[in-house]
Amino acid sequence: MAISTPQITKDLVEAKVTGTRADISGRAFKWSLIACLLVVLAALIALVASVSNEGLEVLSSRGLINFIQAPFSIRPNLTGVHQGIVGTVTTAVIVAALAFPLGVAAAIYLEEYANDTWFTRVIDVVIRNLAGVPAVVYGLLGLALFVSGPFKDLTGGSSALSGGLTLAILVLPIVVITSAEASRARPQALREGGYGVGDTRWEVTRTLVLPNATGGILTGTILG
Repeated sequence: MAISTPQITKDLVEAKVTGTRADISGRAFKWSLIACLLVVLAALIALVASVSNEGLEVLSSRGLINFIQAPFSIRPNLTGVHQGIVGTVTTAVIVAALAFPLGVAAAIYLEEYANDTWFTRVIDVVIRNLAGVPAVVYGLLGLALFVSGPFKDLTGGSSALSGGLTLAILVLPIVVITSAEASRARPQALREGGYGVGDTRWEVTRTLVLPNATGGILTGTILG
């Protein structure tokens, strides 16, 4: 609070000089948000410090090479992390390769090409409902389709491909929604300016809409 007092005093003096009203409540709310941020950062630092202390003890007793390259084991003190790292990276690559292009393409079609009909409105409602479905439901769907279902021969049953396909289906609605919102947030005047100089719909989408919506699209992808 001692840090914010000079700033509040400055605002009061500036308000008196300019004849305006000082935003004391807004300034107080700002510093309360900063205090919340500091509390969260302190908790995060404490958690990292606790995990680091235990992790350094394990690394010092086993050695870094053994900790990484040791084969998988049901005993935590003997297993290595190599398979877990490779599986995680492989699954993440599969999810990004499937969910990102499909989600962005679907969002661009719904926002820039599709007409506002009952069918597109139904699709939009279905996508938003799918984004709220619990993850365990998608896990059961992946089990029924990719692990022991009709696509078992294609995915190899219990494999990284099955996990990647399941997670891609899970995050796809989120990518579609965030990408569509990012495209919808672009002002209509931007599109009309492109059409005014003779650009086609695809040229307007490619050169004006997508570059300006990239930030929101990437945020949605990272969130997914």
